[in-house]
Amino acid sequence: MGAGEGSLMPGIDLSAIATLIEGMVLLDTVRFSRPGSGEPVFDQETGEYVYPEADVVYEGPGAVFMAGTPGGVSSLPSQNLPWVDETHSRYRALTPLSAPVAERDMLVSVVAVHPGGDVALIGRQWRAQDPSVVGTLSAVRITGLDQVQQTRETSG
Repeated sequence: MGAGEGSLMPGIDLSAIATLIEGMVLLDTVRFSRPGSGEPVFDQETGEYVYPEADVVYEGPGAVFMAGTPGGVSSLPSQNLPWVDETHSRYRALTPLSAPVAERDMLVSVVAVHPGGDVALIGRQWRAQDPSVVGTLSAVRITGLDQVQQTRETSG
């Protein structure tokens, strides 16, 4: 019998591995959001600009980690400056397969860390470089990130 002629070969079931990873690695709470649309508005009372609220797409179990080494950082030129002022920081976010696929330029933040986790993650923001990776043999969703160098205060 040829391929596809009545017999189905069993596929690889990664659900047990996904459960293991979720229980051992996805210990922090991450938030994926679309930046608020529109220009910031000046608040007369505080004297600061207030940005439109972000649209939260996912908040749940996840992890953020540096992909590679700090030596692998490459610089990006700014079009208005004669020098390079920001770096390209290679990070990855891991979320369960049930999390939505991140869109390019979506903002990612860590809103809570597990006991013993790195509290320095809280307050930082990353931007999704591309849509999340999808594939037929996946146990978790992987999203490539670039750290936002100048983080603005967000409410949420």
